[in-house]
Order: sequence, then C-alpha cells, then structure tokens
Amino acid sequence: MRETTPHELGKGFDLDALLTPTEAADWLQIAERTLLANARRNQIPCVRINDRVLRFHPRTILAAKGVQ
Repeated sequence: MRETTPHELGKGFDLDALLTPTEAADWLQIAERTLLANARRNQIPCVRINDRVLRFHPRTILAAKGVQ
C-alpha cells in the first residue's frame, strides 16, 4: 500500500488542515522561499499567527487559484 501525498488533492489529504510553509511549498511543488515571497506580496493567501508564523489553508489556496 503506497502512502498518499498532498499532491493528490483530496485523496487521503485533509484539505481543512493548516499547513506549515514547508508542507504548503511541497504541496504546491514550489520552493519554500517562493511561497513565502508570494505570501508577503499577498499572492498566496495565508493565516498570520504572529509576525513570524504563517500557516496555509489548502482550500483557500485552491479557491484563490479558481480550483474547486
């Protein structure tokens, strides 16, 4: 039995969980540095916990990209 990955949108992956920047970058298949730069420019929606901690909600990212 193979392990499911976040790349299989919705198949064994909780789309309601908050992802760390590392997890979100892996899921989006981009560099973490690119993800953080895009979040700073408000191009990728994120949840700011405080000045240093960001989390990403997969459903919100999909909705922003127009994917259902």
